[in-house]
Amino acid sequence: MCSSETTHGRSSIGGNSSDLDSLPFDDDCSKNYGVIRSELERTGQSIRPNDYASIATTHDLMLVTRNVDAFSRIVGLSWEDWEQL
Repeated sequence: MCSSETTHGRSSIGGNSSDLDSLPFDDDCSKNYGVIRSELERTGQSIRPNDYASIATTHDLMLVTRNVDAFSRIVGLSWEDWEQL
């Protein structure tokens, strides 16, 4: 990721999207998604198909989101809502 300015520990993305690394939804992410989904369903919660959470947890990354309601329910997922900082 290319960082052009930092505010409150956040980085603004500068340049174009070619500066970002893209992570695939691979077999490990697919297995992790199954774990996330089954844990939520076991507690009576549903989740839309969500590659982002499984990729982030598989690679031990923080997910930046405005959708706190959905992502805060996922055990083991680090997330941050930059709009609330």
